Amino acid sequence: MDRRAFIGTLALGLLAGPFAADAQLPSEVLPGAPAPRNLVLELQQALGLATARLHAMDEAGVLSYVSDRYRSSSLTKSALREQLRALFTLYDAVQAKVQIDDVRTIGDDAWVYST
Repeated sequence: MDRRAFIGTLALGLLAGPFAADAQLPSEVLPGAPAPRNLVLELQQALGLATARLHAMDEAGVLSYVSDRYRSSSLTKSALREQLRALFTLYDAVQAKVQIDDVRTIGDDAWVYST
């Protein structure tokens, strides 16, 4: 892996930091019930497509998978847009590996947990 790709990967890891901070420890009991298998498969497919758009450095494609109401601490969709622009401007290539550890449902909502 060349230096620029490594630094881009590292920077993306830092971008994902707020998500990891919200992750639950595996020994904790998570709220809700396990999600149906078809919902988990649908989420995994969408994640794969979004990750492919990131690898293609397609800002609009990545953001099409992010809700307009998205918020994680101070990170919003518009802040994520700025982060992606900075990454795509600075680096020739970016890589990401994201894994869904658990999907739980509470009422009509689905909660995704990943580490």
